[in-house]
Amino acid sequence: MIIPVLPAAAVGDDLMTGGLSLRKDRFISSFDVDFRETASEISATLKRRSPILTIDVNGFNGRTVNNQLITRTKTRRSEHWVLTGVTTLDDVFDGFHMGADTLLIPYRDLPLNVLKEINDISDRCIPIILTDDRRSSSISGFEDIMESMRNVQRCGFSDVAVLNTSDSNIWDDVLKENERTIPLVFGNAASIIEKGFSDVLEVPSQVHTAQSRNYTHLSG
Repeated sequence: MIIPVLPAAAVGDDLMTGGLSLRKDRFISSFDVDFRETASEISATLKRRSPILTIDVNGFNGRTVNNQLITRTKTRRSEHWVLTGVTTLDDVFDGFHMGADTLLIPYRDLPLNVLKEINDISDRCIPIILTDDRRSSSISGFEDIMESMRNVQRCGFSDVAVLNTSDSNIWDDVLKENERTIPLVFGNAASIIEKGFSDVLEVPSQVHTAQSRNYTHLSG
């Protein structure tokens, strides 16, 4: 399954989305498209309760959780997956309390003991690893991507998401390490699915309404 990804932020009184890019370990979005309209139209093309991932851009960049944004970005027909700046166990409780169905939690910001505690209290959290080629970000600095994946597994997680910020092809090795890995990619998700992944999170190169970008064939 290819899971659509939408960045989100409050811009004045409006809830906005837009194109997304990554600079080092910070997301950057144009925020020039209405979020609710775009999310509702994409959701209408998916099977009921299929997930859409919302990226809380400011929360992720600032290592904070924007509880109000989690509530405001929930779409009625879809599973509400949220990537935000979780750094504590309390952040996890807050995220679920505000309406998230699944939380993606940044591996770079979480000590292993906290990761284990999070896994102990919830099976609806998925660590996400940011890696540049094979060098991933962790709370203690940089380490090999395979070490990061093994640390996640040692903490009890079966699923892990991986965002590779370089153009290198790490996906065969990542899949071999954990067949339940969920890549997060900027377009071309279909080619990643063909490698054997069950799920891929796709950030479109541009945010379109459902009329111009139809996800129906991705939800099967």
